[in-house]
Amino acid sequence: MSAVTPADHPCDPLLRRLRRFVDPGADELAALALLTRDRRQAAPGQCLLREGDTGRAAMLLCSGWALRQRTLADGRRQIMEFLLPGDMCDPGSFVTRRTDSSVVAITAIQYSRVPPELLMETLRHAPGLGVCLWWMAAQHAAMMRSHLLAVGRLHARERIAYLVWELACRLDLLHDRPPQGYRLPISQELIADAVGLSVVHVSRTLCALEREGIVHRHGHHWQILSRRRLRALAKLSVDWPQPLPGSLQQASRRH
Repeated sequence: MSAVTPADHPCDPLLRRLRRFVDPGADELAALALLTRDRRQAAPGQCLLREGDTGRAAMLLCSGWALRQRTLADGRRQIMEFLLPGDMCDPGSFVTRRTDSSVVAITAIQYSRVPPELLMETLRHAPGLGVCLWWMAAQHAAMMRSHLLAVGRLHARERIAYLVWELACRLDLLHDRPPQGYRLPISQELIADAVGLSVVHVSRTLCALEREGIVHRHGHHWQILSRRRLRALAKLSVDWPQPLPGSLQQASRRH
């Protein structure tokens, strides 16, 4: 494979995440570039994956935001997660007959379709990359467990605080240091469907968090004014993402 440098890498968001914890070598950089061979675009509101589809491919989100959702027969919707640049969406479709949720673009996005054959080819060229992707999958599972706890047991203020904290932590991985503010292109309706509250309840809660000096919003631009108070309100006992353990770093380098 031809050499690919970090500066011009086509898989930049995923690479930025990995470089926070490991130092990918030339093989890993070239293998990651394989994942973006089938680059596509989608407009806001476009459905990329429908519940019940049989297509066996994952999607690597290269830019923009999307969401994963399930909708009941009566129209009620649960947003399971927001998808950010660098997320590998629905690799479980490799082993399931039908998808169990839908994926919809929130903003204009670029994504790459990753069939299982391509992923296996990528890992064959750089098996150490598989260690890193396995670690990322474990972090994603931890995030989903925290999200389930938040929706199932936390109060309204705590649920929304957790969601904002989660998104901030994930966006921090795309920067060398936490930014002064975040662009969160999500409406109050999307927040409501993600945390299981009414739009009115979400609006009142966000206004209260602003009055208390915890967050500040201007359109889609958010600032976290007190990370300490927001984290405490989110009832977090463990911060994530956790760093890649040294033993796994050594295993990835040995390959």
